[in-house]
Amino acid sequence: MLETVKWEAIPREDMTKGQLKDNREKGMIPAVVSSRGKESTSFFVKLSDLQRRPYGNFIVDLVFPDKKEPINCFLKNIQFSHVGYKILHVDFQELTKGQEVDIEIPLRLTGEPVGLDKGGMVNQLIDSVMIRTLPRHLPEKFEMDISHLDVNDSIDITELELPEEITLLDPTEGTVASIIVPKEEPEPETEEEEEELEEEEAETEETSEE
Repeated sequence: MLETVKWEAIPREDMTKGQLKDNREKGMIPAVVSSRGKESTSFFVKLSDLQRRPYGNFIVDLVFPDKKEPINCFLKNIQFSHVGYKILHVDFQELTKGQEVDIEIPLRLTGEPVGLDKGGMVNQLIDSVMIRTLPRHLPEKFEMDISHLDVNDSIDITELELPEEITLLDPTEGTVASIIVPKEEPEPETEEEEEELEEEEAETEETSEE
């Protein structure tokens, strides 16, 4: 089961960019919750709640002052600024019983590959997947065991085992991880080697002149 947190949803009306900026500076982040067949709802969430959010996927109960029951949803997207990595906007998706949702799920690797003892290193290419499922089947994460991988071995996304109630949307093909051997960098030349090379080049130039 996914962890559930309860956040206060503060209603907001249409505002100018300047007004939204002022609210961000006060720790109030503009947000929208969307739901199939309903109009989206605009509001503010507290920056402090976002900063304390759990790692990975989790459920959010948005508590509105004018609603008897909280809106059960998940955090769909966080928009950050290009400078300073500040949170600008947040998108939520309401979870409705009986309606499937599309959601990105983290993909974690487990086990220590046998190839590590031979000088290999793990190169992970896919660290999350997009799935479609009912809210009650939402997983916190997926895991793939890579302990059997040797040097130059790889594991494919098609090897990810999913329950029948979950549909993999993206990616449906590709390498999740491989065990690679780092290329050895040439050792830097010593001062003596550099001097010998310079002497050889000088002798070659003298011979050519003769």
